[in-house]
Amino acid sequence: MGIVTGYLSQLVSSGIKLLNNGTEVSSSNPLPVGGKSVQKSASFTRPADTTAYAANDAVANSTSAPALLTFANCANANGGQGYIVK
Repeated sequence: MGIVTGYLSQLVSSGIKLLNNGTEVSSSNPLPVGGKSVQKSASFTRPADTTAYAANDAVANSTSAPALLTFANCANANGGQGYIVK
């Protein structure tokens, strides 16, 4: 194993400082992260029955031929990913 010297030694001993717009990252100057937060909604009419939804049921507009709810522009790219919260 070699010995760390020079500038690399300074980085190792003092830590690497991250900058955001030329200022060191801190709780008051956080590092921005990628991502997109959006609020979207969709609606449907519940089937005209009184059957309660159960775990793993599809919440949909029909019990025999449900239509998918679509949410446009929710990911940074087609095929992107994310999660839905209530």
